[in-house]
Amino acid sequence: MMAKVLIVDDDANSVALLAYTLGLQGFEVAQAEDGGSALALIEQEAPDLVVLDVMLPDLSGVEVCRRIRDELQLPNLKVIMLSAKADLIDQDRGLEAGADAYLTKPAEPDLVIRTVQEALAIDPH
Repeated sequence: MMAKVLIVDDDANSVALLAYTLGLQGFEVAQAEDGGSALALIEQEAPDLVVLDVMLPDLSGVEVCRRIRDELQLPNLKVIMLSAKADLIDQDRGLEAGADAYLTKPAEPDLVIRTVQEALAIDPH
């Protein structure tokens, strides 16, 4: 069984492209458009990995990541931040909050897939 990935982004086009790309690789994909919904889905669906935008309408992706680590106590849940915020300070904030990787938009689909596979220790061959 392939891993379950939760995509958290309020941009429907980004979600659609990412869901399609990951789906082609055999991943089961769930979606949330804000931080509150993401946290609820994480508790309900128990995904293996979260692809998390930083700029969300309610909670920032950094805050969602902190809550995943601190409140939900999920140190093994892999989190990849995917954001248009490309400054080093933003990347540092994401990684300090507990993200396993930080990619900037627009990210090449192959890079996203490779990063997901690496985070989940999936051999692509």
